Amino acid sequence: MDHDSRTMLLETADRFFTGRCGKDVVNGVEKGAWPADLWQEIEDMGLPLIAVPEDKGGVGGTLADMLALLRMAGSHAVPVPLAETALANLLIAAAGGEPKPGPATLVLGNLKLSGGRVSGKVVRVPFAGVAERLVTVVGNALAVVANANARVDAKPSHAGEPYGTVTFDNAATEFSGASPVNAERALELAAVTRAMQMAGAADKRAGGGRQLLDRRRQEPGLGVRPAHRRDLAPVDGRHGLHPRAHPAPLHPPPLGVAPRLRQRDLLGREDRRGLRQGRPAGAVGRAEREQVRGLVMPFPRQLRLTVWRVLYLMQ
Repeated sequence: MDHDSRTMLLETADRFFTGRCGKDVVNGVEKGAWPADLWQEIEDMGLPLIAVPEDKGGVGGTLADMLALLRMAGSHAVPVPLAETALANLLIAAAGGEPKPGPATLVLGNLKLSGGRVSGKVVRVPFAGVAERLVTVVGNALAVVANANARVDAKPSHAGEPYGTVTFDNAATEFSGASPVNAERALELAAVTRAMQMAGAADKRAGGGRQLLDRRRQEPGLGVRPAHRRDLAPVDGRHGLHPRAHPAPLHPPPLGVAPRLRQRDLLGREDRRGLRQGRPAGAVGRAEREQVRGLVMPFPRQLRLTVWRVLYLMQ
């Protein structure tokens, strides 16, 4: 898929997810309601077949196209097994099979495949309760098992995530064949797809973080605790810190610089400044430290780290 085609696909998916994956839909899935209409629309768009060759009924995209789509889906918290089904269809096509409609999920773990039958048990399988097909890779072989041929114990996590335990008791397969993707590689691909969804979620949060950063640049006192507002004195017509204190940066550090080291450097520079003024290290005034802390702490530390990490990934 060329750059223009991918851009058009992502823009279309972005508009679709924005309009169809609202809070009510996400909360409904966490309570056990399966959004059949949403999934049908996703299938009609061909999204689960994005990385399947055209001669097997797919879109003809690449693994990179699929990962870009999953990152977009992650930013909208799409509550259906799009990632699981897209990767399962990719593996089925790579093994010489032809993907079928309907949601699927990957069941990767300590399983046995012999004579076209699968045995074993895997816990914490995402969307196990709603997947119509269970796809597994054992060694260098891929097998597809219908949900009806396995025992599925759907048990959501405490966060409402739709996980389940899958047990195969000499279950018959719908399709099996040699796979160019072995079990270890399949597990790595599954981890990459989940990482892309997490990156998409971080993109969403970083967007809000940048808005907060912009507001704080426009309103220097925004978010500062009342106990520290009195320490913000007008400087040259603007609100600023006491001249003896170093202001905390309201923007991310340069790309590639660890945020934690930057924070320590901030206090370290303050201590060295104290030495230059003839004061022992660590003897900087308490009020000055409170001023620095007053600007740093109101902006949630975890949010700042998320913004910095996302910007680092984007370089």
